[in-house]
Amino acid sequence: MSTFKNLTFLLALAGLLVSCGGDDSQTGKSKSFAQSQNKTTQLNKTSQMVYFRAKDLDGIYHSSDEWIGKKPVVINFWGTWCPPCRKELPDLIRLYDEYNSRGVEIIGLAVNDQPGKVRDFSRQMGMKWVMLMGDREIAGMFGIRGVPMTIFFNSEGQIVQEFHGMRDYEAFKVGFEAIL
Repeated sequence: MSTFKNLTFLLALAGLLVSCGGDDSQTGKSKSFAQSQNKTTQLNKTSQMVYFRAKDLDGIYHSSDEWIGKKPVVINFWGTWCPPCRKELPDLIRLYDEYNSRGVEIIGLAVNDQPGKVRDFSRQMGMKWVMLMGDREIAGMFGIRGVPMTIFFNSEGQIVQEFHGMRDYEAFKVGFEAIL
């Protein structure tokens, strides 16, 4: 039974990641934490005790509690292979340059990707934030339905805003302001 569940989850996750979009990507709508009705229970548990471990691009494990609960944090699930992810990156880079000096950190969680590709691409783009490799466990914890997905945590570690699908500068700015 457990093998069947794992196989089902992997197939569902692969299909979503290949699609490269969340269910709100076409509408451009964002959901605040309170508005995420179908995910409230899962995110409510997550917002109270977000903890995950992920490898950086050099294969060294880091835990989420290095950042979450200590400062405002933006987690961006993305992939080098994802056109919408690539399109929103210049706006995230601009916002990182504006908000990092105010204490906001971005954690990039690359999914379904390879560390070498992520390293080369992030250097080429000028992505100066923390870059980790996501896996199915982390994706499941956050209920990832596709990428890009961006989650905003305040300094207490609570989820304040989440975006499913690609966003632009103005939409992201609302999330950044909400966590300060």
